[in-house]
Amino acid sequence: MAELVWIMIALIGLVAGFIGGLLGISGGLVTVPCLFLVFSLQHFPTGDLMQLAIGTSLAAMVFNAISATYSHHRQKTVKWNLVKAMFPGLILGCIAGAFLSYLLSTTILQLIFGIFAVLLGLYLYRHRRLPQIDPHRFSNGKTLNPIGFGVSMVSNILGIGGGTMFVPIFIGLKVPMKNAIGTSAATGFIVSLAGAISYLVFGWGETHYEHTLGYIYLPAFVILAVTTFMTAPFGARMAEHIKSVKLKRLFSIALLALGILMLIR
Repeated sequence: MAELVWIMIALIGLVAGFIGGLLGISGGLVTVPCLFLVFSLQHFPTGDLMQLAIGTSLAAMVFNAISATYSHHRQKTVKWNLVKAMFPGLILGCIAGAFLSYLLSTTILQLIFGIFAVLLGLYLYRHRRLPQIDPHRFSNGKTLNPIGFGVSMVSNILGIGGGTMFVPIFIGLKVPMKNAIGTSAATGFIVSLAGAISYLVFGWGETHYEHTLGYIYLPAFVILAVTTFMTAPFGARMAEHIKSVKLKRLFSIALLALGILMLIR
């Protein structure tokens, strides 16, 4: 049984890494629901099952985000001025999101994740064009910091690394699709790292089974970190050869499928 679990986690990591590099979403949309199911099969205590899946996912996605960010940086698709302007809000939002997740039950977190993924997936699928925002109004820290705070807080409640929401936000700021993906990968790195540290701190002493560090399950963390790091560069390279419309459709379909999975589980 243990060997099968490790193989399942490795496959999850390979898929999550590729999708994270392709869509700039840091892979959390794949790893969180899949880890939730794997931990359920292992009969982990249900009280903090979702927190453990989120914390482990965020920790592992740090390496995926590093790889994806580096690949997008080499392709010159990261707008670092936007990342820098959002930085303080990103950090504070991560801490707030992890704390709220610590207070909520696994069932509530599962419902929040499923509903969010379905709604966002439907929105992106049905709207060919996202609403445009005047980029000059959102080009400094006073306006970008609240955006970063809100997105990173919600992202750390969901364990999705931020790219899921940053992609449409950057598109709304009239950033080209490929630059939006590259920049969201960079912000996803910050959100994943700060979020993982926050889940470690808030989960310290809360878990009572072996091989955990706070809300991070170490065996799954190691396997996911290695496998996602391997495939993220391939996904990033594929993003250069796929049309923007197809990227949006892939993005929305993935959200819908995974959201429904969490709601019916």
